[in-house]
Amino acid sequence: MREPGQAGGWKVLAGSFGLTGEAGGGETAFAVRGLGPGGWARTGREDWAAYRPMVSLKLERGEAGLWAQAADGGKLALTLGAGEGEGAKLTLALHYPDKTRTLASAGIPRGDGWRRLAFFAHGGKTLAYLDGAKVLEVADAPEVRGACGLCVLDGAALFDDFHAVDAAALEPGRDVAPGEESSAGCLERYRQRCFEKLSVYAPQWFLPPDPDDPARLRIPLPLFAGGELAVDGGAPVALSASPEPLVTAFPEGRAPAFDLQLRAPGWRDYHFAGRVTDWYASSGEWKQVNRWSCSPTYLWYGGESNRDAVLWHKREVDGPVAVEALMAPRADRRYGEEEGRDLNLVLHGNGEDLNDGYLVTVAGEGLGCRLLRDGKVLAESRLDGLPAGHALHHAWFSVGASVVDGKVRCYFDRRLALEYDDPRPLNKGQVGVWTVRNKLSLARATVATKD
Repeated sequence: MREPGQAGGWKVLAGSFGLTGEAGGGETAFAVRGLGPGGWARTGREDWAAYRPMVSLKLERGEAGLWAQAADGGKLALTLGAGEGEGAKLTLALHYPDKTRTLASAGIPRGDGWRRLAFFAHGGKTLAYLDGAKVLEVADAPEVRGACGLCVLDGAALFDDFHAVDAAALEPGRDVAPGEESSAGCLERYRQRCFEKLSVYAPQWFLPPDPDDPARLRIPLPLFAGGELAVDGGAPVALSASPEPLVTAFPEGRAPAFDLQLRAPGWRDYHFAGRVTDWYASSGEWKQVNRWSCSPTYLWYGGESNRDAVLWHKREVDGPVAVEALMAPRADRRYGEEEGRDLNLVLHGNGEDLNDGYLVTVAGEGLGCRLLRDGKVLAESRLDGLPAGHALHHAWFSVGASVVDGKVRCYFDRRLALEYDDPRPLNKGQVGVWTVRNKLSLARATVATKD
C-alpha cells in the first residue's frame, strides 16, 4: 500500500524489485515482483540473530526464495525452483560472490499457487519448511546473523507476507509463532495478544464463556494432545486431552479481565488475511471477495461456482481430526440473494473431489444438517440449519465436525447437531470446505489434529 519509491525498510542490492499495486488484480495485487537473474533485496539489522525468516512466494518462472546473512559472509538461501518432469525443487544453499554450495535439496509436487517458505536453526540443525511442512534438515549450515531478504536467482516471482521472528518464539515442532497464520491462534495482523478477541474477519468469540456458567470456558474443538490455559498473564494450567470439545473452569475460578491464552498443540488456525498457502482449491474460484453487494469494501476469502467449489487443507491427517469453519452465504443475485444455500465440510477426503470422505452439509429450512458417505445419508437433523431471508444478511455461522475412532460428530453454531458410529470408519485423508451452486465467504477455519 506504499507510494511508488517508498522502500519500507528494504534495499535492492541487485536485480529488480517493484510493487505491483492495485492494478495487478487478484493473485498479483499489492505484492512485490522480483526479477532475475541475480536479484537480491535486503531488510533487517546487523544485530539480528537466531531468527526465522518467512515469506509467501508465487513463482512465475525460474528459481526464487528468501535468504539470511550467514556468519561466514555468505547468504544462506532457501529457494523454490523447477524440478524434474512436472515437479519442483526446494533447495537450501550458501551463495558467495564467486560460488554456490548446495547443502540440501528435495523434489516436491509443483503446485502453481502461493507457497510459504521458512527456515531457522534448531538443536544444531537448520530446518527448512514449505507450506508448514518440514522438507529439509541439514547439520552443516553456518550460523545466521544479521540482515535477511528476498532473492530471485533466475526468472520472476511474486512475494508477500514477509515475517522475521525470534526462533525461540516458535511453537514446538512448527515454523510459526503464536499469532501467525497457521499457528494455534492467528491474530497477529490486528496486533492483539491472543486469538480470543473479536475482529471483523471472524466476528464471533472464538473462546466464549459457558452461557450456563460464566466462570467456565467453552473450547470449540477437541484438544487431542491436551493444552494449557492462562488468564491475565498468570501461570498456565494444564488441560487434559479430550476427543470432543471441552467446557472447563477458568483458572482461579474467574473470567479474564484483559487476556486469555490457550496453547493447543495440533491446532492450526486461519483467518485467510494474507496469501493462502496452506490450502488449495480443486474446483470453483477462490479469492478475496466482498460478501455484500451493498458494501463492496468488506472483503473476505471465499469461493463460488455454478457447480461445486472445494477448498482443501494441504496436510493429510492419519487419525482423529476436527475442523470448524466460520462461513456465510454471500448476498448475490446471480445465485439467489439471501438464500440459505449450503455451507459444507469434508473430513478424511481424497484432496481431489467429493467422491470420498465424510461430507457434512448445512442447508436451509427443511433440509438442515446431514452427514453423507458414498452418496448415502448416514444421519440427518432437519431441526438444525440456516435461517431464511434477512436473518442471513449479517450473521456468520459455525460449521464443525470431528472424526474419532469411527464416531463422527457434526456441529452447527457449536451445538451438537448429529452423530454417527461408522462400522467401516475412515481414518486417513484431508479436510476441506465446500459448497454447490453458491457463493460463500470464509472468515476463519481451524483444524485440530493429534500431533
